[in-house]
Amino acid sequence: MHRYLALPSLLVVHARVEWVSSPASDRMLLPAAPSNAYDIAPSPTTGIRDINVYKTCTWGSAKNRYDHKITRANTPLPQDDANPYKCMPNVFATGRELAYPYPRSSYHYDLDGTLLDPKLEPNPHIELDVVPDTSVNGKASAALPTAYYTYDEFEARGDQALYGATTHDAPGVFKYALTAYDYASNPSLQCEACLSVTDLFRPFGDKGCCDNPVTASFTQKNIDTRVAQVNALVAFRTNSKNNKCSDDRCDEVTLSATKFLVGGTAVTNSFDKTAVSDKLTSWPTCLSKAVGDDEWLEFSTNAFDATTGDLVTHKGTCQRSCHYCITLKEYYTPYSCGVPYDGLTSRRVCDGDGSQSCAFTQTLTATSSDLVHDVKVSLKPATTISPVPIPKPNELFPGSNYKGPYDNGSRELHFDLDCDNNNAAFNDYCADTNRFRVGNLFSFTSALQDDVAVLNLFAGRITPADSSQIDVKKPYDASAIVFWRVKSASGPWLRLTTDGHLENNGFLTFKQLKTTLTFEAWTACGRIVVVPWDIYVHRRELVHIDDWWFSLWSCGAGKCNVQHTDFRACTFTFDQKCSTYLAMLNPDTAVKVPTDKDGNAYKTCEYRGADNTKQKCTNGCWWHYTSCDVGDGLTDADSLLARQSDCNDRIYQEGTQFAWCNATGQDPTQYQESTTNLIMGQVLAEDVNLAPPAVQPSAAGSTYQAPPAPPAPVVAPAVAPAPEVSIKWDYYGLRCTWQYKLSAPTTDYWLDTTKLGIKQQNINMDIALKMQNVDVTQVTVACDFFFSPKNKPVVDVIKDAVKRSRNKTILIQNCDHPRFNVDHPDDHGVFIKDTCKKTFPSNPLKPADREPAPFQACAGALVFPSSYDVTSANSVTQTKTLFLDTTKSADLKCCNSDTLNAKFTCRPFSPEFKTLKLCSDSPSPKPYYVLPVGGGYGSGGSSYGAYSLALVQAYTAHITAAAVALVGVVAAVIVAVGHRRRHADDLSDMADGYAPLLN
Repeated sequence: MHRYLALPSLLVVHARVEWVSSPASDRMLLPAAPSNAYDIAPSPTTGIRDINVYKTCTWGSAKNRYDHKITRANTPLPQDDANPYKCMPNVFATGRELAYPYPRSSYHYDLDGTLLDPKLEPNPHIELDVVPDTSVNGKASAALPTAYYTYDEFEARGDQALYGATTHDAPGVFKYALTAYDYASNPSLQCEACLSVTDLFRPFGDKGCCDNPVTASFTQKNIDTRVAQVNALVAFRTNSKNNKCSDDRCDEVTLSATKFLVGGTAVTNSFDKTAVSDKLTSWPTCLSKAVGDDEWLEFSTNAFDATTGDLVTHKGTCQRSCHYCITLKEYYTPYSCGVPYDGLTSRRVCDGDGSQSCAFTQTLTATSSDLVHDVKVSLKPATTISPVPIPKPNELFPGSNYKGPYDNGSRELHFDLDCDNNNAAFNDYCADTNRFRVGNLFSFTSALQDDVAVLNLFAGRITPADSSQIDVKKPYDASAIVFWRVKSASGPWLRLTTDGHLENNGFLTFKQLKTTLTFEAWTACGRIVVVPWDIYVHRRELVHIDDWWFSLWSCGAGKCNVQHTDFRACTFTFDQKCSTYLAMLNPDTAVKVPTDKDGNAYKTCEYRGADNTKQKCTNGCWWHYTSCDVGDGLTDADSLLARQSDCNDRIYQEGTQFAWCNATGQDPTQYQESTTNLIMGQVLAEDVNLAPPAVQPSAAGSTYQAPPAPPAPVVAPAVAPAPEVSIKWDYYGLRCTWQYKLSAPTTDYWLDTTKLGIKQQNINMDIALKMQNVDVTQVTVACDFFFSPKNKPVVDVIKDAVKRSRNKTILIQNCDHPRFNVDHPDDHGVFIKDTCKKTFPSNPLKPADREPAPFQACAGALVFPSSYDVTSANSVTQTKTLFLDTTKSADLKCCNSDTLNAKFTCRPFSPEFKTLKLCSDSPSPKPYYVLPVGGGYGSGGSSYGAYSLALVQAYTAHITAAAVALVGVVAAVIVAVGHRRRHADDLSDMADGYAPLLN
């Protein structure tokens, strides 16, 4: 306090107090002020002066009112615990905004030591009253206790006293009142000031990266990358910094998320109320958490419509998005010394630094391949698949390059339809009986991806709910979220059930050789795989038996007996290299019907002439596009009737490759091959005029049918059908019987090769068929043939193979004239009567007891009746057809008379029938029908004379293989059938006729 002189003339002095503002520099260094520097007001000359003549005090440059703003710039951070936050500097210090004023008394109390306790009135002192307001609504708190200072104390550390009386570690409004007292408690004017402290410094931290990462696939690697960003965001808050002036945080902390497939707007969750230190543990799992009930419902709902097979539309997309946002904020109250408050309205504000905010969106998209793998359409095991496909179609169809069902990489199935041409649905590949159930053929499998993210996504649904129990090495079945559909060719899509069947236990049918089944697997997130399978359904090839059947027999033309004998000779020949046999089993190698220059196929009664042009057969016997036998060419009624009768005999005995063509070149009787043909795949080309119309494969695809009320067939758009590839057959043998007309058939099979199975052997058998005592003998051979498809070999032929039957009737007529036996003068032939009584065996069970008469067959394969009775009502039961093959036993003993000089013995018959013998009295060792001309036998060497031999109903010269000259005294007609040599396009080279061989 400045000193000033005392006036000794004054006897009584009343000290008065004035306020002196703190100068800019330290007051203790100031020189004495001139007299006019003091604030001396005129006052009355007597008594206590009027206090109002003094000016009010001034606090620093702020003029008694200072609003202090706490900012980063002027609020240093703490260095250690010993230096706590100070929300404001000492604004009361000299030179500051509220540099404190100090009182001046007329008595310089600061020059003398403190003699009196300032708290004890009326001693001179200074009182400090502070009223703080740290509320949010201006409601002042109670005044702090009054502080008392001596003049010298206040002058020395008044700023510290004021600063100390202020709650400087928290914002607020602080009102100060200083009153200085002299003796007699003369007060000074109250010296008032106001200080407001507002915290404008906001929390801050290291935000890290706040950019939106690119949308990526749903994998653990991508999740881990994004979790790191989320953890950095959480740390931005938990590690944020702030001053301690107002740390009542009001951070904005939100997480918005969308769900897989559910759709709708994002669901926002607020985490504003969480503590700053909260790690927000649910945030890193936002993208990876297990599916909720609503999401699982979408994932596990079949992707296809049950009726149409079309895709089901989901509400949302197959992605998850998580939007993270943290804005660092705190509550603060904007305090001010110039604004009055009502004490009711809150002034608190939540605010933050605009730069202290971080927000980003993470999106992961799941495709089907992200979720599942190893999605397969596999064949059922061979032990359970139904129906069983053809195991080796490349062997069944050589050169086809077909693959077997279980071959590596194979996606084709071949089925034997067992489709019979007698089936009314043959044109549709027997679709009425061939029904395929998808689930009986195929298995459908899939597995969850072994990515940890996917395994955890379906925890509790497909994988264990406890993630610690999930085994990444274990394949988890994904069938709960993988759905299948199938379509046949370009037909509609059909939904499959979880067990692989069509809805409502439906089935597929196939109406063409090849149909492509297309399987699709989908999850709710899209298609996974498209798997095509080619289904081949094979009908069975037609085994056209007749050509081969008739080619087995060589009996010659007509119906005449062997000259001067009572039998007709035939040869049965089974040759596995025979063209008709090979063509039967492999129809694609069969001879085609010839065509004319315009490409039109020949018809019955049309044949290729000598000039290689198409000719029409009229009034003649037509033979299979090759010839027309018009005999002598006469056209009178009797000649035509005889010629037609002969032709009818050929047709009757040799089949429908013969036809009688009338005067207009028409066949009045259209023949068809027996309806007992084997299962039909295609009609042999040569039989287009004899068999039912050729069947063309339907271009329709498959038909979906669902019991009990199958819908109408769904016919796929027509496509060019694949060429028919039919299943061929293997031959497993035959067994045959003989039967005379009005007689019982042979008891046993005279020929049975079924025990050989597929390993058949060639057969060449000469057979002598005995005439009966009728005008025309009829003896019929009936054979059962056994076949099996190449894909179905059989062991038990009779039980398991397919049987087809054919028969052939052979006519025998005595074409010799009656004659006198002048060459046997000893007996004139009469010895036969009453001597040869065993020409019919007495016991039909012992045909070897038979003793053949002269010129009857005695060795080889012999067919004869058990009795002469052929006309009585009892003949069918009393007369048996007998068969005896002496090639496996001894020749029969010929019947002889004791009086004969030349005995009849069983001797060779002809070089053409090596196994047949007849009873002959010729002493020559040569066969009976090859004696030299002019030669003879018997006593005296006299000649028996040469038999004259007519060509009996021979085929035309075009098909006659050879004519052998008459070289012996006796001649007989021996007939043989040459094997057909078929060429693919030309029938002119065929040698399939009956050739009379003259010996």
